[in-house]
Amino acid sequence: MTGIIFTGHGAFASGMHSAVSLLAGESDCVLSVDFPGDHTALLKERLQSAISTLLQKQCQQILILCDILSGSPFHTAVTVSQSYTNISIIYGIHLALAVELCLNAESSVFSEADLETLLTDSREMTGLFRLSQESNSSLNCPGEGI
Repeated sequence: MTGIIFTGHGAFASGMHSAVSLLAGESDCVLSVDFPGDHTALLKERLQSAISTLLQKQCQQILILCDILSGSPFHTAVTVSQSYTNISIIYGIHLALAVELCLNAESSVFSEADLETLLTDSREMTGLFRLSQESNSSLNCPGEGI
């Protein structure tokens, strides 16, 4: 089983956690650690506490999903993860990838190759939508549910 921790600036983590829970369902192995801009020492403490919680729940692997590369949440997650061999960090997380990871986390431990494949596939979920000049009267949106 894989545990997941969302972290990021402001309420990014709890917002992402809320959205993923709505789409993928609740899980005891998905946690969020917000960083409202206070001290990184407090963020480090909160991340360590979340990791301890997931290890107590017998998670064999932990993924820390960060908002952006090089921010305080990312740097703090890297620092904390250096004490463990079973933690991977993914930065630039978006909802589609987060849902995919959470849907598979309870039954999987992801290899590095699995994570690379998921990251490559998730790039298809980011793009620019343009309304066709020819069909302003009807939206022809790609994807299911739109």
